[in-house]
Amino acid sequence: MLEINFTLIILAANFLILMYILNKNLFLPLSKILEQRQEKVKKSLENAKKFTEVSQMKENEYIGTISEEKKRIIREQAETKKEAVNTSTQLIKKAQDEANRKLNEVKESLMKEKTEAKKELSTYAESIAKELAEKIINIQG
Repeated sequence: MLEINFTLIILAANFLILMYILNKNLFLPLSKILEQRQEKVKKSLENAKKFTEVSQMKENEYIGTISEEKKRIIREQAETKKEAVNTSTQLIKKAQDEANRKLNEVKESLMKEKTEAKKELSTYAESIAKELAEKIINIQG
């Protein structure tokens, strides 16, 4: 049969003492270090996820702001263009009205000159007719 001798008991006791010492001095601190490291990695991953979410939100906000500004600028450009068209239309209308007014003034002036010329011509024709009539009467008489 199997004999248990004293060396085996000492060897078993040494093994148990060694296991206790290794467990207390090596395995427990090592497992704590591994747990702390795992916790740090977990926190780092959570922080990275939060930063990713925040950066995505900021990017979406930035894109939204850019889109709104583009729309605002397009509206302002359209409004400015509309105002420019209105202003140019008003200026053209004003210039046309001024040209028409001056044209009417010139027409009126020409009509007056024509009327005066007709009067002068009529007066001159009458005086020539009188002179001719007098000369004809003087020649016949």
